[in-house]
Amino acid sequence: MTKFSRQEYIIYDLPLLSYAASCKWPVKTVGDIAKVIGGGTPDTGVPQYWNPAEIPWATPTDITSCKGIYINKTERNISQMGLQSCSATLLPQNSCLLTSRATIGECRINTIPMATNQGFAALVPKAGTNSYFLFYLTYLLKPTFVRLAAGTTYTEISKRELRRVKCRVPETEEEQAKIANVIKAVDDALACTPDESLMLMRTSLVQNLMTGKVYLKPEASK
Repeated sequence: MTKFSRQEYIIYDLPLLSYAASCKWPVKTVGDIAKVIGGGTPDTGVPQYWNPAEIPWATPTDITSCKGIYINKTERNISQMGLQSCSATLLPQNSCLLTSRATIGECRINTIPMATNQGFAALVPKAGTNSYFLFYLTYLLKPTFVRLAAGTTYTEISKRELRRVKCRVPETEEEQAKIANVIKAVDDALACTPDESLMLMRTSLVQNLMTGKVYLKPEASK
């Protein structure tokens, strides 16, 4: 193995250092648990690609201006013809729209089917992956995404590199959902009452529950 390739592997492995030494969750790559899908932009000089405005089309600005964890509308929309004219893909609801260019690692969950421009590497959960667990996992992986992007000519992380980033994931979707639901309860509270103490609690939960440093007690049998 060359020195350069070893350096690459160190970066892809970096998130594994965040997990508790006792964590038994299997090691996965982002590509193991999600389909990584890019976006595209229809030709702005062709009116039929933009009218009728049929499909929400997200840009990174839509993500950064969106409060909370969801996105349900976009500033611009494209037509079915526009979608077919470029590399954009209609993403199913409950995908994780992750920004991958300039602004790296910002993420929202789309509540309706939506397309994106090329500034995204959207994560569509594969079978056995909980959407909300995947969403909170992006917070844990963001420093690695940023570091990989910093190594390119301009600030962008490729879909290929993103797929190779490693993490640990509970084997069952049920366990993933239990973890994610605890964090989501705080996000639901923040949506009603923004509060610094709740933000600190959220950060702590992500850092501890998503890394196996704190385990949830199993539900008592009925």
